[in-house]
Amino acid sequence: DMDVADLNGDGLDDLLVANGSGSTLNVLLVDDGNRSTGLSFNVLTVNVSSNYPMALTCAAITDWDGDTDLDAVVGVDVVSESVEDKYQVILDIATNSPTSGPSFDIPMYQIGNTDVADAPSCVDGTHAADGLNVVAWGFVGGTTYGRLHRTDPNRATLQDLGSLGGSKVTTIELRDLDVDGGDGIIDLM
Repeated sequence: DMDVADLNGDGLDDLLVANGSGSTLNVLLVDDGNRSTGLSFNVLTVNVSSNYPMALTCAAITDWDGDTDLDAVVGVDVVSESVEDKYQVILDIATNSPTSGPSFDIPMYQIGNTDVADAPSCVDGTHAADGLNVVAWGFVGGTTYGRLHRTDPNRATLQDLGSLGGSKVTTIELRDLDVDGGDGIIDLM
């Protein structure tokens, strides 16, 4: 999974890529120094730590802490079905020293009488480049079993937004959809 935004303020869109089979994010910063040979990327690799084997399932760019240095939120699928999966915030993603921010455990999903892990399947956050007039709004995530969650820097846990009845959430978009410039309230698609 990946997301696109100008991560380093040079006016060019950069890429954030979650490496699904591992525990790393790649930050690809566009380097347009020599346009005669085409665009190239400066690649930063960010390790996401966990006490268990895991895979990163999704990634989004957000301004978690409102400091204008863009951050990331990633979905972490822990290999063990008995351990809660989570969303992990990584602060200052395009710097030489990104740091782990808070993580948010995804509650177990119940199938019959059995609790199973519910892997994050997609996530979206907000930042000024989205054209949304919000600061430190947080993110919304979807799961394999169709649940939607939201959180922000003022919460310690995920807020349950509802369920799609067990169907996997494949895409989330946060936008102000209202006509004539919107109403300033973020809508979830």
